[in-house]
Amino acid sequence: MGRYQHVIWDWNGTLLDDVALCLDIMNRMLDERGMRRIEPVRYRQIFDFPVQLYYRKLGFDFDTEPFDRLATLYCQQYDARVVECSLQNHARRILEGLSERGVTQAILSSQEQSALHEALRYFRIDHHFDAIVGRTDRHATGKIDTGRALLERLGADPSRTLLIGDTVHDFEVASALGTDCILVSHGHHSGERLKAVHHDVVPSLRPLAKRPELLAA
Repeated sequence: MGRYQHVIWDWNGTLLDDVALCLDIMNRMLDERGMRRIEPVRYRQIFDFPVQLYYRKLGFDFDTEPFDRLATLYCQQYDARVVECSLQNHARRILEGLSERGVTQAILSSQEQSALHEALRYFRIDHHFDAIVGRTDRHATGKIDTGRALLERLGADPSRTLLIGDTVHDFEVASALGTDCILVSHGHHSGERLKAVHHDVVPSLRPLAKRPELLAA
């Protein structure tokens, strides 16, 4: 008998392989301002939520250039280029497997809602999800409040719900919601950062297909 009836997925970095795109867009913005570029290792060490913290670590001065303008510029480029990305390996397989087993699936993302819907439709996986929850703005401030609303919307028992993400914030969200959590280290945070806060960290989605607790009860 499986432990979970509901799986809540993070999108960026977890199901979508978009780290390279995020780095490229940010480095173009840094180049345009004569600022130090960011390398992949440092990126995965300092990327954070709310993303204002990440921008400050990169050296952006919001008194000189407001965060809202920076976030808009970044997201416009991201939304236009998301088609350059691909799904993480084994993403389709595990989504299909969970759907076949009767597990309710949802997306909980910091991405703006309409852009999130468009991306899921483009990758032809939107039909797997009973709920798709993003943000009403482009500020990526966090997902705890939207996560609580999602649980209520699903009528989900937290003890029968699993959240799968790729950042420390995803673990913080799961802790606040009272759900279990699995973190994957192929996304926006390094394995070291993830293991520092949580014991259940996997390198990719592939091991999840063999986890018996994901089978529907």
